[in-house]
Amino acid sequence: MSEKKRKVLFTAPIEWWKRTSWGTPVEVSASIYGLDFLVENIDTPHKLLQFPTWEEYTNCLKSGEFTDVGISFLLNHTDIVEEMVKKTREISDVKIIGGGHGAFNKKPVNDMFDDICTGWGVEWVKKWLNEPINTPPYKLPVSDLKFAFGPVKTTMGSIVGNAGCPFGCDFCQITMEYDKPMRLITPAQAVAHMKENKRRFYFFQDDNFFLHKKWIKEFFSERKKQGVDTPWLAWGGTELISKYDIPDLVENGFVGVWIGYERSDLTKTSTSEEVTKELIDNDVLILGSFIIGWEDQTMKDIEREINWASKLNCDLYFFACYVPLPNTAKWDHFKDRVVITEPRKWGSGEYMVWEHPNIEREWLENTLSDAYKRTKPNIMRIAKIVANSQLKRKWV
Repeated sequence: MSEKKRKVLFTAPIEWWKRTSWGTPVEVSASIYGLDFLVENIDTPHKLLQFPTWEEYTNCLKSGEFTDVGISFLLNHTDIVEEMVKKTREISDVKIIGGGHGAFNKKPVNDMFDDICTGWGVEWVKKWLNEPINTPPYKLPVSDLKFAFGPVKTTMGSIVGNAGCPFGCDFCQITMEYDKPMRLITPAQAVAHMKENKRRFYFFQDDNFFLHKKWIKEFFSERKKQGVDTPWLAWGGTELISKYDIPDLVENGFVGVWIGYERSDLTKTSTSEEVTKELIDNDVLILGSFIIGWEDQTMKDIEREINWASKLNCDLYFFACYVPLPNTAKWDHFKDRVVITEPRKWGSGEYMVWEHPNIEREWLENTLSDAYKRTKPNIMRIAKIVANSQLKRKWV
């Protein structure tokens, strides 16, 4: 009897976005970019499911056509992935591979898988599939995000030009796995992709987009050369953004940024405030991210941090409890103080999962929830930026 031909079912968690309960009022439906990128760059027969229903997922398993299943997930969706693994083992004898940020965590998460994809995913999977390893530039997938900010709805494409972050935040798993920045695609590829696959916006999901000054300069040059005027957003930090001419960024399509402020004294507070004001003055949409409950903070400190965040006047806010995750630099320091042992609660940002020396967990979690009430989204400004960015274009 001939050996069954290898075919892989790659999947995101079951109906992932329906399970997100962050306080921000943004409604999101999306695909996992890493999965889209992965399947675009492998040759082995495969099928991709992005946030399938139980019926869609189990029907694939029952078909008997797959030899392996690869599940990509975040730590806060560990519970549904555990259910998926259990159901998979009941239905099929496929090998199950774990990937994504959730798979960075060893026990107890990784015990349920037959193997774990860590490090640079495309390279790991190609070795696992016995495919020749290719080097950048890689192929670009079509991958979309759909957002609704109240009545404002839009669809944007996703691109990752460069992976990795060298800044070494002690609570961050990105640095643990991808500390050396790596160019994945060329600026010319990115612009050609934007031209071929027209979207209202494109979001660069690079771990730190503004780290790559040479890439960005080439990107601007290619936009002019190829006649592309699509507005774009990115992840960024205020210190890196301060090294750019913000009006020049805006002139080249920059309309929004997710800024990891984290805490007021993590960088120069004056730099954060000055850059934020200049971004607002230039009609750049800001989603500000803040972490509360650091080990050295008191209740008074946290109240001050939330007041500081509010005064920045970001358009949208994201707040999270400080939680060093497994395998990060601070994990050994905190692991014996972990009081909530469900991995799904470690990664959401909503729960204080370790015993704080100065603050009661219940108070901190309630304060985090209350922070969203004190920092309402600026729906009118968001609508204005979205509308104006499209009116400037050659097509609407």
